[in-house]
Formats: sequence, structure tokens, C-alpha cells
Amino acid sequence: MAEVVPPLGSIIYLVDPDEKHRQKMTALLSRLGYQTFVFGSAEEFLDELSDDDLPGCVISEMRLPGGDGLELLKKVKAQQANLPVIILTDDPDVSRAVKALRHKAADYMMKPVVDRELANRLRSVLNRATVGQRANSN
Repeated sequence: MAEVVPPLGSIIYLVDPDEKHRQKMTALLSRLGYQTFVFGSAEEFLDELSDDDLPGCVISEMRLPGGDGLELLKKVKAQQANLPVIILTDDPDVSRAVKALRHKAADYMMKPVVDRELANRLRSVLNRATVGQRANSN
């Protein structure tokens, strides 16, 4: 299989309350060539979110302390409309997936995450975001 190469300078903002899952995802993202910043809660991430356009992508667990991934998604999109957000969950509730996609989640993935699937989806999401940013700047 061909190696999946991330776009240059790609940054991932990982929001997940589970320390073990954060470590596993950070190791995977690092192997894939991404620079990863980790946050244990939506509040922690939102405190760091600025009004400046951020590069990269947010990957957020659906279940977060003090809220959920949908609330995080809404707040990110209100502040950073072009920043893609991928929601991860172990809950097979289809209605939550539909809500996330209606609120402009870039993707919605079931856990456990398959390495190759995450690599391909991240590449696709980041490529779409790059094309969208180019179109908006013209």
C-alpha cells in the first residue's frame, strides 16, 4: 500500500478526555506526519481558539466533560468557519451523526479508529479545506 502523506504543515487539534486514547491518537498522528496539540476538554481547547484562521483540523470525541462534541463543533464553526472538525464516537446513534453533519462536521467516525481509514479521511478533509480556502480567497 502507498504511504498516506499529509499536506505540509498540517496541524491536528485533538480534543478527548480519555488520556489513553489521546496518547494512542497522538502517536498515530505523529507517525502520519501531523503536528498534534492535545486538549482534555472542549473548554481547554476553546480557551486556546483565537479569531485568527487556524490551519489544520480538529478531531473531537463526542462525549466531553461539561458538554459534547456537537456543542464544540457549533462554537468552532461560529469562530473558525473554515476549520474542519471530525467527530469521533463509540455511540452508534445515527441521529447524532446526522446532527453533526448538519452542523458542518467535516466527518464523523466510529471508534475504535482504524489507522488507514483515519489517514485517508484526514487527508481528504484537509485537501477539501485547502481547496475551499483557495476558492474563498479568489
